[in-house]
Amino acid sequence: MVRQSDSGVRGSARLRDELTRAIEAAAVDELAENGYGRFSMAAVARRAGVGKAAIYRRWATQEAMLIDLLAPKAVLLAAGPASDTLAGDVRAFVEATRRAFAVPRVASIVADLFAEALRNPSLFRVLHEEVTVPRRAGAAEMLARATARGEIPSDVDLDAALDLLAGPSVVRMMTSTEPPSDAWVDSTVAMLLRALGYDARSA
Repeated sequence: MVRQSDSGVRGSARLRDELTRAIEAAAVDELAENGYGRFSMAAVARRAGVGKAAIYRRWATQEAMLIDLLAPKAVLLAAGPASDTLAGDVRAFVEATRRAFAVPRVASIVADLFAEALRNPSLFRVLHEEVTVPRRAGAAEMLARATARGEIPSDVDLDAALDLLAGPSVVRMMTSTEPPSDAWVDSTVAMLLRALGYDARSA
């Protein structure tokens, strides 16, 4: 029996990883240029220059591919604690969104996906589980730390507060093609802190 060398195994694994990255890049390009409504595994295969079998070996469904594309970005957007104060954490939260949406292609993909999700229950489920839930969970932890430190009232409506935190960035993404400025970040952070009832004396 011919046994493949360790270097051969590593080389094959490296080639598989490179092919996977190439397919993922093609999928992102396809989403950015044509939107989810025209997105298909066949279109990604053509763009990546591979057979559909290479894609289906990695992802059984279109939704599974989308999950792999979105999940790492959602983790990055769900900013963890940046400081020992809510002011620092809110700034990190807003900055994380700004960095993501500063790339025009990312902003257009996200806007398109959420618009399409209103018509597509399957896509809505994927976005909810892979983007909305982890992002809101990260924000909820941030607010819980602030409550424990006495920086915001303990009776803050959590759902409303989470909507409030996401609102400015989403509206900005939907209404402007210009990346948010430093001044926008400063004013947004100040507005959010006031709305949350932030008490700087407790920080």
